[in-house]
Amino acid sequence: MNSLWNVAGEIAKGRLIRVLPEWKMNDRSVLWLIYPRTNVLTPKTRVFMDFLIAKLGNRSKWSE
Repeated sequence: MNSLWNVAGEIAKGRLIRVLPEWKMNDRSVLWLIYPRTNVLTPKTRVFMDFLIAKLGNRSKWSE
């Protein structure tokens, strides 16, 4: 068993197949962004947070 986001490319290329496509885990995993409490974030931290939100913040095609 593996996360679809982790193997979506392999499935798309035909290297892997889903053996139980109708079965889904009841999982609502989340990713927490934890950073030091401060009024000012460093530019690197802000860019990293924006990157994660852009990549993971919306539901992806494999989560439908």
